[in-house]
Amino acid sequence: MAGKKKVAQSIFDLIDSVGLHGSRDLTQVPNVEQIPLERYNPPRGRPSSLDKLLTPETARRMEEYAKRGEAVGGREWYNTDPLREAFVEELGQDLGTQRFNRLMDITAATSPRSRVDGNIRRASYLQTEDLAGRPIADLKNADFPPGYGHLAHETQNYMLRDLAGGNSFQAMNRPKVSSFAENLKGNQAPMTIDTHNFAAITGNIKNKKSPADTQYRYLEEFQAEIADKMNMTPAQFQASVWMGADTGVADPRPFMQVFDEVIARTASRDKKTKSEALRDFINGKSPLYSLAGGTVLGAGTVVAPSDAMASPMDRYTDPTMRTQVSARPQMMQQPSSMFMARMAEGMDTANEKLRKLDPTGGLLAPELPAEFFRKSSYDDSPSLRDGLLAAMGML
Repeated sequence: MAGKKKVAQSIFDLIDSVGLHGSRDLTQVPNVEQIPLERYNPPRGRPSSLDKLLTPETARRMEEYAKRGEAVGGREWYNTDPLREAFVEELGQDLGTQRFNRLMDITAATSPRSRVDGNIRRASYLQTEDLAGRPIADLKNADFPPGYGHLAHETQNYMLRDLAGGNSFQAMNRPKVSSFAENLKGNQAPMTIDTHNFAAITGNIKNKKSPADTQYRYLEEFQAEIADKMNMTPAQFQASVWMGADTGVADPRPFMQVFDEVIARTASRDKKTKSEALRDFINGKSPLYSLAGGTVLGAGTVVAPSDAMASPMDRYTDPTMRTQVSARPQMMQQPSSMFMARMAEGMDTANEKLRKLDPTGGLLAPELPAEFFRKSSYDDSPSLRDGLLAAMGML
């Protein structure tokens, strides 16, 4: 009828029909303010260690990586606009945006060594706890329900401490994780430079090291120029490189596509529609589904583009994912020693039990060197200080 105003379709109706991923063109940049983050500016300028890396040859190689990754969904990876719209539709503009941003901060904090669906589920649990006024930092794995714990819990806890009390990350102190959070919120101007991105820069895909704070801004500026040439945002470029550089990542599915799977699994368990399951989560009624009987080592199935290093063997702890995952090559670097990784996890559990039994608050019960074993399991090169602390804790 002429002159009749068209009513926008509810995002929740679209969730049940085509999913969050299918509801929007995710190759577009979200309608969110695009602003760079503050970076550390070294007094002596660009480190000389970057001279041999930031070259025209490297630029050409990175462009080729990005082209390959773009072809399999690199532009889409970070676009979470449909989920933000769902929060806003359910809670209103201000509260919806606030809670969505909080979820993405928690997601970024729990991304190290996580796969995407495990990352989503674990963040959803902590978001629910946060909304209930309970602490999200300084917990132990034993405090989480089965399936919500994580091998790298202590590593993630450092980031969660930054968020305690409703705070956010400080970009100068956490350049990588703050960028990841901003990218997920829709701000695609910052670049998440993780070990895989740095490996692509160096050309040595097996050399998984994080860039130094003195290097970060120059790596970002170098790649941002290439991204601009390709008409991509820095975040789109980084995700495309992550997919196309063959650094051990094989699953190109965007974040929203994986989120859809988690929502579908939650709805199936609870015998609800997907929109009902999402509404319950947004309103803080329940976290998203974690597999019954899941273990601390089996918290996920798809790796996130951060320092995600969960073991590929853990992909098979989810029986609903075995068929489709088994055909994929390894997604990211696994622990170099699963024995050391499991020892670290066992020590965490033992330490927690010992603390509860020790009336002296730790004076009598020995502290098993869980962090020392954890670093060793991922080739994080424990320092002499780590070794001394481990030895002292056993005394």
